Amino acid sequence: MCALAMGASRVLAIDLLPNRVEQAEELGAEGVAGPDTVAGVMEMTKGCGADVVIDANGGPVTTALAVDLIGKGGRVSLVGISEMPTIPFPIAKGIFKNIEFHAGICSVQPKSLSLCGNWKVAGSAAQLWTGSLPSDGPLRGNGGLCIFDARKDGVLKVALDPAL
Repeated sequence: MCALAMGASRVLAIDLLPNRVEQAEELGAEGVAGPDTVAGVMEMTKGCGADVVIDANGGPVTTALAVDLIGKGGRVSLVGISEMPTIPFPIAKGIFKNIEFHAGICSVQPKSLSLCGNWKVAGSAAQLWTGSLPSDGPLRGNGGLCIFDARKDGVLKVALDPAL
């Protein structure tokens, strides 16, 4: 949503869970179909690869995939928090593609954050919150994470609400 609001001409969505790709399509992204996402992205970009890839998972498979998807001179932004303290990185591919690689917890540009108050993003963001849990009691913390992690019933984002 932020990429589109900031002027990206198109946003491609990739996820292992089909309902997340469908949700992204409803918010303006183009879903990448088929089992081979690299081939799909290359077809959709006429062989150039993506200008920017946001890795919202941060695992060894997705970070390597991000480098595969990026075009020459592109930027990979790793915003997902990996469960692993280290992950292998395809350094040779990164070097030969002359990529920029950015990583950080919520490593978004200040302009992205300001867009959260923008009607283009704020109205659509409400669709991502698919549930609320009480902020204290048995479902808070790890209990709530278990519900989110199970991803049942199309759960995307869950808010901890002190009013519940």
